[in-house]
Amino acid sequence: MSLEGGAVDQIKKLAQEAQTVQQIQIDGETYTDKMLHRVREKDDEPAAISIGTLQGVIDYVNESEDLKDEGQLYVIIENPTSIKIRSALFGKQQQRKCFAECKARGTSQENHVINEFMPVEQAIIMLKTYFVPNDDCVNIVNLISTISSDSSVEQSDDGMAQRVVVEEGLGRKGEAELPEVITLSPYRTFAEVEQPSSPYCVRAKKGRGVEVAFFASNSTQWMVEATQNVAKYLKENIKREDTIIIS
Repeated sequence: MSLEGGAVDQIKKLAQEAQTVQQIQIDGETYTDKMLHRVREKDDEPAAISIGTLQGVIDYVNESEDLKDEGQLYVIIENPTSIKIRSALFGKQQQRKCFAECKARGTSQENHVINEFMPVEQAIIMLKTYFVPNDDCVNIVNLISTISSDSSVEQSDDGMAQRVVVEEGLGRKGEAELPEVITLSPYRTFAEVEQPSSPYCVRAKKGRGVEVAFFASNSTQWMVEATQNVAKYLKENIKREDTIIIS
C-alpha cells in the first residue's frame, strides 16, 4: 500500500515535532515535554595498568614516577580480590583518575566445589588444591582417604552425626565418625595475607560409592576479615605520604 505525498509530509512533520523539545510554563515554572540528559565531557585520563599482587601495589605506590606529582592518592580495596589506585578529584566534572587495578591471582573462590556431593577422590583433590592445609583440612583428608568404594554410611538418631566404614589396613575394616563441622580456609584473597577461615558442615551419602560434601555457611564475615587483612598489610608497607587506604 502506497501513501500519498500529503500523508508522507504529515508523517515527516510529526516526526520532526517529536524530536523537538518544547518548553511549557506552568505557575511560573519551566517544564519540558521530554526527559533531558546533560552531556558530560570527560577530561583525558590515563589507561590503568594491571597488577596481580599486593607487592606490586606497594612497589607502584612507593616508587612509580607516574604518581610523583599527583598529590593525594586513594588505594581502594573494593573486595578481597580487587584493589584500585585512584587520584583525588580533578577537572570540571570532578573525576578521579584510575592509575592501576589489582586482581588477586590464583584464588579459589569460584573453583572450589561446595554445597554439592562429589566422589571421595574429587573431594581429596579439591581439599589439597584449593584450601590451606590447616589441622581440620589435613584430618578430614586423612579420614575420607580411608573410605572404600563399598563403604556404607550410617545416620545417628539425632540426624546429624554420621559414621562411615573405613579401611584399617590388612583387609580389616572399622567405623569412623565424620565431624559435623570443620574449619577450612580456602584461598580467597591475596596470597601475601592470611586466608580467612569459615565453618563447613561435612556430610556423606551412599550413591555409586560414598560421596561427600562440604556445606558452607552464608556468612560474609570472611570477606570483612580478608579486606581488613589486606588493608593492614598495605598500611604497614606503603610509605608514600598523602596516601589514603580505604577498605
